[in-house]
Amino acid sequence: MNKQTITTIPVIRRIDDIGNIKKKRVAAYVRVSTKSELQSTSFTLQTTTYYNQILSNSLWEYAGVFADHGKSGTNIQRRINFQKMVELAKMGEIDLIITKSISRFARDVVDGMSTIQDLRNHNVEVYFENEQISSMDSSFDMILSILTSLSEEESKSNSRNVEWTYKKKMKEGLNTTPRLFGYIIRNGEFFINEKEAPIIRLIYELFLKDYKITEIIDELEKRNFKTRNGNKRFSPTVVRSILRNEKYMGDMKLQKTTVKEIGARASVVNRTKPMYYVSNNHEGIIDKETFIKVQSIIKERQKLYKPKKQTRVIEHKYSNFVYSLHADKFYKSKVNHRGKPYEVMLLELLDTQKNRVLDVRNIYYSQIDMLVDEVITLINKNTREFRDKVDNYFNQLKENSLLVLKEDKIKNEILELIEKEKAITSSNIIESAKEEMMAKINNEINLLNIKLIELRHQQIMAFNYKSGLKLFLKQLKEINDYQAKDVFLSVVTTDRENLNIILKLSNKADSDIDYNHLLLTDPIYTGTYSFTQTRLHLDVNWKLFLT
Repeated sequence: MNKQTITTIPVIRRIDDIGNIKKKRVAAYVRVSTKSELQSTSFTLQTTTYYNQILSNSLWEYAGVFADHGKSGTNIQRRINFQKMVELAKMGEIDLIITKSISRFARDVVDGMSTIQDLRNHNVEVYFENEQISSMDSSFDMILSILTSLSEEESKSNSRNVEWTYKKKMKEGLNTTPRLFGYIIRNGEFFINEKEAPIIRLIYELFLKDYKITEIIDELEKRNFKTRNGNKRFSPTVVRSILRNEKYMGDMKLQKTTVKEIGARASVVNRTKPMYYVSNNHEGIIDKETFIKVQSIIKERQKLYKPKKQTRVIEHKYSNFVYSLHADKFYKSKVNHRGKPYEVMLLELLDTQKNRVLDVRNIYYSQIDMLVDEVITLINKNTREFRDKVDNYFNQLKENSLLVLKEDKIKNEILELIEKEKAITSSNIIESAKEEMMAKINNEINLLNIKLIELRHQQIMAFNYKSGLKLFLKQLKEINDYQAKDVFLSVVTTDRENLNIILKLSNKADSDIDYNHLLLTDPIYTGTYSFTQTRLHLDVNWKLFLT
């Protein structure tokens, strides 16, 4: 006889130790992927609607709305707020997630099943409104597999249809290029653009005169030639592309790039599918002899300057993370001395023409590395003090907030209208007039109640920080698994000697954060560090701000 074993089945508590019903902490996930959706339904309206829906259920407690704008549903890795929501759920901060549909949650069947199974292992339920199905239903796995596969197949089917159309065109030698600098393309036919063609001819002419790419760009700028978008300066990538494109001699090579798999978006160089070459498809801007001569020079230069070892991929981890108050825009990454032992990563500001903003100094990547390390080290050494500072900050923020005053004002207005209702009810006014007056007052009360809900929602978005704090402290313990962008909202600069690092713990929308106003508040920590880069020596002042 086998030995008896007893397994304890854990109870999912819905009643606390003193007999009170525990409310479910409910969050909503919204993915708005098209411009038309953004125009017809604003983020604020959607979050307020979900807030009202959650608030109206006496057994639910609001745990936030998480939204990703313009993100593809086929890849979970791109959806930052989705990942934040899942992390909080696994930490026990969310019991139930409601979302519009399976296709809004995940279109990739593997990612979808994996995420939902992970959430179920943490006793977190996901409810899909359109399908009216819960992840805790016994039949859910089979239904989700079918529905998610259908959503995924729909996405792949659309991709296949596009691919089939392109394949058919390419086999028939038809054009698949919608636009090309130097040409006007109408119904697949190429017509030389006489305004842009001289630029193409000059690029080839200068290259044959042994001009370097940067020298060609300088010459184009000197002659006041502009890109199709109106930029004063051509990029090296564009110039190299022009010099290599066979369409400028009147030929077409089709299917030079492809996608790795159906449904993927990123293109790669085609090494697996047939290509098609169409000779004399249209009138060339450059004669064939000139084009062939240029390709020969390019090959010779490649042999001469070919790197001895494979160039490593450089991660631009601080692009769109460091923000300049002076220029009102984010810094872009730049590599100086690429491939050299003394290669260095920088951040620079570019204007709308992609020219460097000269009156704003570049910032070194290593300078931001030091800043992040300084802040994380200080918080890790003073975790209890940090928690107290965060609590005090948000308590004072709420006390001084105009949102609370606005809420009190609306409450008083509602009370005044209720008193008016009572007075009208007990008056001797004729019934028809009384009904008309009461209807008007009821309408005003309803409008004020809507405003009241919106204000309460704004308060929760601005002041509900405890879940964000828990997540931040968890990330600090596993800091090697995260980038600075995952942990902090941004670094805001007045100049490179004064850096302000922003930690977002609330559920406030990023677009609602006013950096100018935020920097007028009291930082919770300040510090200085010395930074040296070759002959440059800086004493950097930093401040940590909360939102």
